[in-house]
Amino acid sequence: RLARLRQALDALDRPATVNEMSQHIFSPRAQGPMADSETYAHLEHLRREGAVDRLEQHGLTHYVAA
Repeated sequence: RLARLRQALDALDRPATVNEMSQHIFSPRAQGPMADSETYAHLEHLRREGAVDRLEQHGLTHYVAA
């Protein structure tokens, strides 16, 4: 899932919210708070590795490839 998140962020080429990123790694049937929570944890892991940056825009947290 980490690799899929990196690929999705590279493909989007723009900041994306946790919810947007969750849609790239979970099926529509699996969408929801648990999927968003796992996506957030993966994005924070990637941020700590230096692979993504976290931004605050319009009161929302966004992630973008570093």
